[in-house]
Amino acid sequence: MRNNLFDFGTSELSQDAFICWCINWVKEAGSKLFNLGVDTLKMLGYSIKPGEIVKIKRQDNKIDILIELPESRRKIIVEDKTYTSERDNQIERYKESLVSSEWDVTTVFFKTGHFYDCDRLIQKRKKADVVIDGKMFLNLLKKYYGRSDILDDYVEHLESLLNWYVIHGNYTKKVNDEKRSWFISKYQIAQYNLIKDIFNGEKYNTWETKGDRYYTYSGSSFGRPWTEMIVIPYREYSDSFDKYTVFWRIDTDRNGPYMSLRLYENMDKADSKTVERHERMYITLKNKIKDIIEKNDYSFSWKDVQSGNKGRSKESSMISFCLVKVLENWNNLGSRFIHEVRDLTEKFIEANG
Repeated sequence: MRNNLFDFGTSELSQDAFICWCINWVKEAGSKLFNLGVDTLKMLGYSIKPGEIVKIKRQDNKIDILIELPESRRKIIVEDKTYTSERDNQIERYKESLVSSEWDVTTVFFKTGHFYDCDRLIQKRKKADVVIDGKMFLNLLKKYYGRSDILDDYVEHLESLLNWYVIHGNYTKKVNDEKRSWFISKYQIAQYNLIKDIFNGEKYNTWETKGDRYYTYSGSSFGRPWTEMIVIPYREYSDSFDKYTVFWRIDTDRNGPYMSLRLYENMDKADSKTVERHERMYITLKNKIKDIIEKNDYSFSWKDVQSGNKGRSKESSMISFCLVKVLENWNNLGSRFIHEVRDLTEKFIEANG
């Protein structure tokens, strides 16, 4: 196996350095990698002129990469990510910090890891002038493969990273025979892929903010990943400013991976009236789901999926699917499972206005 520098330099700072290294070749006009620098800058939204001065800075006022082109009075902000996502409106804040500089500012969101919904929001809301993903960067670099050991190391590292998402995003695969050894129990990418395979198409891609219907997000509890997709965005009670929401959650318990439809409200559990109101909402919504299931010819009955929750917790499951059987026989059961969960969800949304 090749002794690869980037197997050890896996941080975003290492990727920052590599991007800067690529750009810096524009300063060596006679080099075999000069055009790598030109192409990298072009990918970042700027076509450099012959002999133009380029200044490259790292971690300048917390900006990952800042490129200055004095002759054209342009600055390029590159927010660079591998596995993580933008936080606290970094791109907008960095741009605002440079607005008074009387330079034109181009913003770039550069992420080589998988694009989740939070990353796609940057594209949808045009928070960055340029958005670059791992495949785009890999295609550029492959033109220069074989000209530098450093570049070759990075190309192989990036290919490995992208392939990791393909392999571990397969939610029908298991590590071993244990109930909780499914990829979907261990990796957020597998959970995300299942949600997106169920709710696939433009009608499920209408979200514009993190709180909108069909927006999908992930987290972890005690080292165990979970993924949720909003079904009913936060909604106020008719007599209060208090809000509740409903979402699908993919998680794992002692029986293996499951998918549950849940009601959540950040209520004061010491306030009995609030708890009682929440419980009434839980029962109302649960009865609507029961009615939908009993009126449709699904492969599951109400007794197969109903939850034992009483609805007195902040977060309570209304129905739950154990995913083990359907994942074990995905080729035969998968398409029907997708159709039925999608149909149930749409009918539930319609029943709740």
